[in-house]
Amino acid sequence: MNGKMNFMIDIETTGTVPDKHYVTSVGIVQFELTEEGAVPIDEFEFRLETDRVSRLCDAKTMKWRKSSGVDEAEESIEQVFHWRNLTAALATLNNWIADRTRGARGITMWAHHCQFDFGFLDSLYREAGLEPVWGFWAVRDSDTFVETAARAAYKTVNKQVEFGGKAHKALDDARHQVLVMDKARELEQARAELLLVPLRDRIVGLEEALQTKPEKGDEPAVGAN
Repeated sequence: MNGKMNFMIDIETTGTVPDKHYVTSVGIVQFELTEEGAVPIDEFEFRLETDRVSRLCDAKTMKWRKSSGVDEAEESIEQVFHWRNLTAALATLNNWIADRTRGARGITMWAHHCQFDFGFLDSLYREAGLEPVWGFWAVRDSDTFVETAARAAYKTVNKQVEFGGKAHKALDDARHQVLVMDKARELEQARAELLLVPLRDRIVGLEEALQTKPEKGDEPAVGAN
């Protein structure tokens, strides 16, 4: 739509504090955002094995991860990096994004509750001594897009999209957020169509009136019997 390449990213963590807790997996979906909707193009995921030394694991979060099946879901991720190879993991992510943005006018990075995801990602890049391939100005919150386009609360739109996959698995969550954006665009288009109906009716009525208006020579003379 704007010549930029779009990416939806999601992470799973061992807590809620970026500089304190681990990121255990990253999922990212490349997609095209058009007037008609959001179309997935490619995807990538990797898992980070913690060293239990560099950062901490919040007890409450770890209990939630176990009950929600996060740990089990992450076992199925084929691409695995150990925490000591964090630099290699983030370099791989940078290269994956860069390879898919050649020729594009820019990058837009999306996330659901983006302050959380990008807060952690920024922390990881600092620890690894790397710069992300995107700039801070490229970050967008998908919730804002959804609520603006659909003119409805995020939760309302989200309920209209069936979740496919495993909840709280980073890649499946990223896929789902792209579908929620697509639904928001669909609702936006439907609303626009409804708003155009009265205008179309007025135009049609005006055209019909012009077509039935008598020719100037056909008008009866003033005072004629």
